[in-house]
Amino acid sequence: MDEVVKKIIEIEATGKAIVKSAEDQKYTVEKELQGKRDQFDKELEAETKAKVDKIRSETESTMNGLIDEQKDSNQSTIDTLIQDYNENHAKYAQEILKKITEV
Repeated sequence: MDEVVKKIIEIEATGKAIVKSAEDQKYTVEKELQGKRDQFDKELEAETKAKVDKIRSETESTMNGLIDEQKDSNQSTIDTLIQDYNENHAKYAQEILKKITEV
């Protein structure tokens, strides 16, 4: 009977040792996985930031190009209007005076 009790105690001690070893391994694996997740998160964040920065830069470049085109177009229109005014201002003044005096 003592033999059986000793064997049961031995088995129980072995079982506890196995459980403790498994818990230790679990903790080690969890730490390792957390480290990998943290590294993945850092890499993903850096990659995402790089892509967002690239998109922002491309968008800014496109917008600057559109603004420059619009400025050129507006300046062209202004230049045309100034030229028209310089060439025809006397004629416009006569037409305005004529309309005012017709009333």
